[in-house]
Amino acid sequence: LKGPFSRRPASTARCSIARNSSGTQVQRKQMWLHRSMTELQKPELDMPEGPAPTELIIEDITVGDGDEAQAGGIVNVHYLGVDYESGAEFDSSWSRGEPIEFPLAMLVKGWQEGIPGMRVGGRRKLICPPQLAYGNAGGHPLSGRTLIFVIDLLGVK
Repeated sequence: LKGPFSRRPASTARCSIARNSSGTQVQRKQMWLHRSMTELQKPELDMPEGPAPTELIIEDITVGDGDEAQAGGIVNVHYLGVDYESGAEFDSSWSRGEPIEFPLAMLVKGWQEGIPGMRVGGRRKLICPPQLAYGNAGGHPLSGRTLIFVIDLLGVK
């Protein structure tokens, strides 16, 4: 496969508990993420299985212990964005070689709902259905697409 998805042997799969946007816990097959113990590395993901979710899925891969991101705040992140169906990478701060700072209020709704409460030092996966990404239809090339973001929270303001 091309892009950030890779195949892993079935014996390496494991399950994790995630929560959807209404706080309900759901069991999901974990997407493997590679992380050095001393420094962050660009995530690699297994291809998701099954149909794309219709609501926001929030999964903490690593829980941080730093300051907490607040709704409407400013975040400094490294992130990877891939299309749920094709696995194609459409955006990544990793590919540009440096993290980026964003005001949450200026980002897609999935980030506005999925980042608050995250702590600095954490890595979180968001699966955003179209209505929480770039809309169901419209002029954006990613309209109508379910998107996966893996976000490393490096700082908050």
